[in-house]
Amino acid sequence: MTSEQVEAFAAQGVTRLVVNPTATEADRQRDELSAFAQRFALLDSSTARTRT
Repeated sequence: MTSEQVEAFAAQGVTRLVVNPTATEADRQRDELSAFAQRFALLDSSTARTRT
């Protein structure tokens, strides 16, 4: 999802989005959702979970 798409939804009054990860493994799903949150400034990169 691009920033433009999110902005368009917001302009239409949308206040919530349902985001589904595409990975099947739990660790990868968390990584995908964390990346999404960071991209839209919903998660500070310093608090993001890192893979070990």
